[in-house]
Amino acid sequence: MRDNPFKEVKRVVSQFFETEYWYRFRKRLGDYDRNVSTLNDTWNGHNTLLQWQILKVEHMYHNLRKYGCEAMCYVDSPDFLDNCEAPDMFYALKYVQDRAKETGELQWYGGKYYYAYDKESSKPWVIFDKKVVDIIPASKIPKSKRFYKINFDDDCNYIGSTPCDKEVYEHIQIASFDTWEEMSDWVNNCKDEPDVNNLDRNAIMYAHSIHFETTELRNLSPRLRNVVRGQRRKLHDLYEYRKLLKQLDALDYTYSEPWHSRSDDIWKKYKDDDKKRIEEYEKLWKEFKAYRRSIIDKIADLWNERADFWWD
Repeated sequence: MRDNPFKEVKRVVSQFFETEYWYRFRKRLGDYDRNVSTLNDTWNGHNTLLQWQILKVEHMYHNLRKYGCEAMCYVDSPDFLDNCEAPDMFYALKYVQDRAKETGELQWYGGKYYYAYDKESSKPWVIFDKKVVDIIPASKIPKSKRFYKINFDDDCNYIGSTPCDKEVYEHIQIASFDTWEEMSDWVNNCKDEPDVNNLDRNAIMYAHSIHFETTELRNLSPRLRNVVRGQRRKLHDLYEYRKLLKQLDALDYTYSEPWHSRSDDIWKKYKDDDKKRIEEYEKLWKEFKAYRRSIIDKIADLWNERADFWWD
């Protein structure tokens, strides 16, 4: 039993009424029937399965839009560096610098030295060296403040953990600058820094992810725009997925156009020639299935490429 049984009961009851609404009492858009008709339906073949998927996507879309906590638009740093073009770096470095100025928490390792933004300093872009000056044994660190190393055997099975000693560092300031550009110039001319050409790349990597405003997306390169993640992309994907499912659900060989009209034309043209009429019907049926398959392929491609990100 959970620690708070009343909270668990509240969750179960809340989810019961939520599912009753979405899958039983809610009316389908543009229809007089309620969703319970789909819930009970086992006789309409492929349409039953498609309509059930549509209900689930609509439920997901609503909850992710209302309660989702994922950032709106972002790219993981490794994906950014693998897919960016030169103009894209402007947005990444702007984000890195803005975040540093807002939080004062940005700090990354460049190759030999460390780089940071110190909002309390008159020259806030700081380069420093970090050296170990003391080691506190794990036995002298309170259990609540210890860090542990997780141990595994050769088969990757957990075999226990080991408390870690704590290293005490001294920060030795090497240089400080008014602007990022001044710091970058200093690094590029620093013979002691072996990673001088990767200052920008390292800063982006240590930011973990690069976030964008939705208005900035149109200025990104197509390759980078394709790997953008986040709430906006996820909801757009689900919208497209639902649209394709509804398009497939609405497709009917007997009544959908142009198949309905073309079937009538075949009947009128070959009503006295059974053999030719059957041949033309078979061609039309194959064309219909090929068109239907093209929609299924779009659904499969979207699901295969994007469904791994439809979580929260």
